[in-house]
Amino acid sequence: MTKRERVLAALSGAPVDRVPIAFWLHNFATENSAEGLAAESLRLAKTFDWDYLKPQSRAQCFAEMWGLGYAPSGNRDIQYTVTRTPLADTADLAKLAPADPGTGALGEQLQALRAIRAAVGADTPIIWTIFSPAMVMPALIKGGREQALAYMRSAPAEMEHALGAVAETLARYATLCLEAGADGLFYATNMATRQQMSPAECRRFQRPYDLRVLRAVEGAPFNLLHVCGSDVLFDEFTDYPVTAFSWATVPGNPTLAEGHRKTGRAAVGGFPAKPDIASYTPEALAGRARRAIAEMAGRWLLLGPDSFAIGLLTPTAASPQASPATGLPAELTAAIKRLHAAAVVVTADEVYVDRCGAEHRRDQIFRADFDGDGRQDYAVLLRIGELQASRTVQLWGVVFLAKRDGRYRPFVLFQDADAMFPSRQVLWVQPPGFVKHGAHPERVLTLKLPSVGSMLCESTAKVFYWTSRGQTFREYLTKE
Repeated sequence: MTKRERVLAALSGAPVDRVPIAFWLHNFATENSAEGLAAESLRLAKTFDWDYLKPQSRAQCFAEMWGLGYAPSGNRDIQYTVTRTPLADTADLAKLAPADPGTGALGEQLQALRAIRAAVGADTPIIWTIFSPAMVMPALIKGGREQALAYMRSAPAEMEHALGAVAETLARYATLCLEAGADGLFYATNMATRQQMSPAECRRFQRPYDLRVLRAVEGAPFNLLHVCGSDVLFDEFTDYPVTAFSWATVPGNPTLAEGHRKTGRAAVGGFPAKPDIASYTPEALAGRARRAIAEMAGRWLLLGPDSFAIGLLTPTAASPQASPATGLPAELTAAIKRLHAAAVVVTADEVYVDRCGAEHRRDQIFRADFDGDGRQDYAVLLRIGELQASRTVQLWGVVFLAKRDGRYRPFVLFQDADAMFPSRQVLWVQPPGFVKHGAHPERVLTLKLPSVGSMLCESTAKVFYWTSRGQTFREYLTKE
């Protein structure tokens, strides 16, 4: 079968010679121009010979159409910094007007798409990213996602007007994408989770604007809806006019087979997304793919990342990203050395995998906006000095909050002066949502921002969450 035959057969549930496969990820250094995006997309296509392509447009390109300003990091693993958020209040929402999608940042994306299509030819299906209007709004509004949700409740008319302006623009952009060579859309939302919206709010602020965009290209052969996050409102999307669905198969979400039963459409998934995939061995990845294929009996499946960690990197609750311990921003490296001259980041090879599990085998440094100020902060597990004869070492858990001047302010979350090594202590980013108390499960804490998860493997776990009133981090036991 050709690539196109294989993909179209999988989308319709017909037999295939093998299940189609592709992968995608951000390269923050190359995505800031049409030439860079096209070149990186073609490099990956040539290297891996994917059955279909999902080039990774920069997340901020949609909000740029209404004045979002940003500074690129220049590093492939470090996202951009927001320099201007255009909408300050509800009056600005009420004045938002449609933009011309053939110009500006979206015009640049179309230029890249044309170049990619010309280079790969007609046989390789291409799906092109569009974020839902509800997903674009947090990047436009000062205060980000939390403020956008607040406006939905306090100023619904103004929010509906703004969503309409964005939807009109993106519907026109969708048709231009097909004209430029796309076979359909990778249409994404990260707002429709139970922690953020009620089903009624989803029907009011999400669905009408999604359908305006999707119906503009309803006849395309490969439209994919990606519902990002955990505990998503999956049932609100099952009748959308798309040919495939993608979602994270995490607790609170359907399995691949359940999603197919609910929608009657193909499922795209089976692989973990970046950064989680870095912790998998080739054998573990192959095993995960085989399990996905078996679950779907080889039909109605296209292998790809579930994209749980890939989403809109908004000026507030940005999607958490694991960072390599090398190539850190100079100011962050300086802040670590100011905290302790002998401090170094615990690397993936220094995690006790047998105790902690392969999913925690990664450099112990993570990015997210922990204090809600629109800047990307770092949570770091630091080793202080060299390993002692007793195979113990000092371990510190520290958050480095980004400041306006580009420097970082450290908050020490915990210190263990006699920690066993390799490390039994690991960190992660706990996404916004509900967490239960480890000793009193009837107690529930609502996290409004990403928080720092910390675990002594096979023992206790905690989250450290930011409190704006105290301007500090508080500790909350999640596993006793």
